[in-house]
Amino acid sequence: MNLCTFRISDRLFGVEIDLVKEVVEHARVVGVPHASPDAAGLVNIRGKLHLIADLRRLFGFPSDPNRSDVSLVLFKPAVGESLGILVDKLGEVISMDASLVEDRRAGEPKDGSLAPDERRKARQGLALGVGRSREGLLVLLDPKGILPALRF
Repeated sequence: MNLCTFRISDRLFGVEIDLVKEVVEHARVVGVPHASPDAAGLVNIRGKLHLIADLRRLFGFPSDPNRSDVSLVLFKPAVGESLGILVDKLGEVISMDASLVEDRRAGEPKDGSLAPDERRKARQGLALGVGRSREGLLVLLDPKGILPALRF
């Protein structure tokens, strides 16, 4: 499988490239009053508004007050109409053998490598599994689980 990779709080994540519509560097996200605390806000890309989820908040990572110029991964409509995620740094497109991904949906990891909030999100279907790339451990995400994971 081919994965679009990115970093959040110095951790490596990936989503299947077939679900990615485009990546956007240097985007300006506008907050929405009374929105979900896990939603970064809205972004206007070529006249179309996209809801942007903040994976930092979803996974319980500390916020970065110095983060002003952000990058986005926008998904195809099959994931969610006009949905994207805020990432700290875009990575490369890599190939990974699906058999090398340890399925995390079946339960908590035995090695205790995920924090309690990460385990909760993994159980909710956001994290599909963990694999090893040349850059280190990679958490494979299911972007279809992002919208249901947002707290409204």
